[in-house]
Amino acid sequence: MKNDRIKYLALAIAIIVFLSSGAAFASDRFYSVQAGTYALSAIKFAGKQFDVLSKKLTEDDRDYLRIEKGTKYYIVRIGRLKDGARVVALRERVKEFVPDAFIVSQDNFEDIKIVRLYKQTGSPPVLEEYYTLQIGNFITKEPAKEKFESLKKTLIEKQLKYLRIEKIGTDFSLRLGKFENFSRARDFQKSLGEAESDAIILKAFIKDEQLIEVYGSDVSDTIVDSDRKQVSLDEVAESNQEV
Repeated sequence: MKNDRIKYLALAIAIIVFLSSGAAFASDRFYSVQAGTYALSAIKFAGKQFDVLSKKLTEDDRDYLRIEKGTKYYIVRIGRLKDGARVVALRERVKEFVPDAFIVSQDNFEDIKIVRLYKQTGSPPVLEEYYTLQIGNFITKEPAKEKFESLKKTLIEKQLKYLRIEKIGTDFSLRLGKFENFSRARDFQKSLGEAESDAIILKAFIKDEQLIEVYGSDVSDTIVDSDRKQVSLDEVAESNQEV
């Protein structure tokens, strides 16, 4: 009998330790409201959604408004809340502007790749730095547009990713590609052959307000998820999966 009590006591202690460690493990979990999902070629639309919400939402509600970058999509989310009741209330206010907004749960905010971020501290948006090819810089839009159309005809589809015209100051810059490091940008430039050997490799940021035209960016690039459903407090969706 005494041995049984010792076993039960040991089991109870083990359960308490397990639950305590689980609580510690989940301490980084938080809730957000998801307000948009966009193809990687449609950063301009994600930026527009960000700008709309930053103007429409109150100062408190737009805290941690952000654009996250996944492997397939850009995602617009708001909030970093631990309290379920607060995130439900936030979702209802966001739905005034985004009717299909829904709640997601995530782990470890520091591991999320963020392209733009609004915080109540007033810190400027976080911009993603990358390497790109500058094909040409033009005083007016017309020659940039002509070269843009020419590249659409001469390059193959996979080489056209992130082909764009950006307004940099008073000039119109035609840029191509987006790479994590210089060597990848250089390899890509070599793959284009002699035609674009004069292109300049430079470090840059994508700022949606500077984008004039982006290859493949139109309304069809916006991802519409028809399987979305409203999420209650008891069924907050696990969303920290690869996107």
